[in-house]
Amino acid sequence: MFRILQELINNSVRHGKANEILVYLEQDIEGFMIRYQDNGVGFKMSEVEQKSGIGIQNKRSRVKI
Repeated sequence: MFRILQELINNSVRHGKANEILVYLEQDIEGFMIRYQDNGVGFKMSEVEQKSGIGIQNKRSRVKI
């Protein structure tokens, strides 16, 4: 979870130009849930899926683990 959050924060600041980040961590009987939000410029998921960079692949593989 630490590495996922680390990469999300890095991308928000570097690529999204965010200056505010909110992270919520919740635990229930099934496990953990992280909710992440920033005020960066954003991106379109359709464009990301077409050129899926190494950053998106890293996050997906870390979530699976």
